[in-house]
Amino acid sequence: MERIKVLVCKNCSKETKISYDVKDQSSLSRCKKKYCSNECKKEFMKNNGTKNSIKLNCLECNEVYHKPKSLAKNSKFCSRVCQNRNQASRNKRDRKIIECLSCNDKIKVADNSKRKYCSSKCFNKASRIDLKDFECKVCKNTFQIKINDKRQYCGRDCQYKAQSLGLIKIPTNGRSGYRIDLPGFYFKSSLEADYARYLIYHNIDFEYEPKCFTLDDNGRTRRYTPDFYIVDEDLYIETKARRSDKKYESNLQCVQLIKNLGYNIKVIYMNKFYENLKKENEYEKIPNLERRDYKGTRKLLRD
Repeated sequence: MERIKVLVCKNCSKETKISYDVKDQSSLSRCKKKYCSNECKKEFMKNNGTKNSIKLNCLECNEVYHKPKSLAKNSKFCSRVCQNRNQASRNKRDRKIIECLSCNDKIKVADNSKRKYCSSKCFNKASRIDLKDFECKVCKNTFQIKINDKRQYCGRDCQYKAQSLGLIKIPTNGRSGYRIDLPGFYFKSSLEADYARYLIYHNIDFEYEPKCFTLDDNGRTRRYTPDFYIVDEDLYIETKARRSDKKYESNLQCVQLIKNLGYNIKVIYMNKFYENLKKENEYEKIPNLERRDYKGTRKLLRD
């Protein structure tokens, strides 16, 4: 048997008619409803809470809300929105207005900020102002670098070539340096300087360390610069002082590699060089031979 009951919503006081059957248990449960919808139920619970809830005031919006006793102790805000707003207001810093050094636009920044530009685009534009033209001493390629950059070579490869060519001074225990009687040449040993004096004595046209060879030694890249180049004979000369420990014997492998490339190259050893000078009676005639008076020719060196 169906009956009709009028229910009044506890939140909005709206009247709703519900039909139910006395014999149907599910229809009887509808008669116990207190709210017309779930929205009204949520609104009522928010404003009035339950028997076990506690009434609280939101620190941000000052609205009344309810929380269970277990959550009420540490609750300060009615929602996550109010919590975020309160956090943002507490972290708010004093602001100041600055002028971009590049485009002169005015922007707001934090009071303790050291910012000078409005964007990375303006920063990069301003950084390109302090540039200078640069030419690599080895490959002669030109490009722009920062004005305070003190580099001399464009990359590591050119730096190694410069080292092999003698453009970079390498600290050694040998007698390296410029000679007063041989201007314009930075020799790395007294043997090189004496051989240059020998060539000048015989009016032989030569170049000192004119070319750096890039060689492939079983998959290993090596760079090697012969000491002299005899122009008229198209001949490279490598001077060597034989050592008992054979420390620099591996350099002679590069001489063989250069020969394999089709170049004329000759190795002149120190002992044989001076012995030949004595046989030809030129040991005493060539001026300023450092081997003849090692201590006395010290005055010929300069940095």
